[in-house]
Amino acid sequence: MVQESCLKTFRFFASFHEGTNCRAWLLQIVRNTRYTVLGARRLRQREVPIEEENNQVEDPSPLPPSSLIKKATVEAVREAIESLPVDFREAIVLRELL
Repeated sequence: MVQESCLKTFRFFASFHEGTNCRAWLLQIVRNTRYTVLGARRLRQREVPIEEENNQVEDPSPLPPSSLIKKATVEAVREAIESLPVDFREAIVLRELL
């Protein structure tokens, strides 16, 4: 994502106007690149070949308690982040990525 953002920055450098905040301009490019990459990734995750769909078998063995707690915590954090408004969610995601 960083590499793609840098390539876009060099490609669109002519659109940068003097006197504007270069950091904000660059972060806007990074933000738009992130949306593009994540959108494409979500589309790929939704596509499941028919063969894989029929051959999936759930593991019947129980998970150890520590794994259950960790899984529940991760799910709770993801749900909390997804429930935030887009602007706040974006700030958290960008903070963790940068």
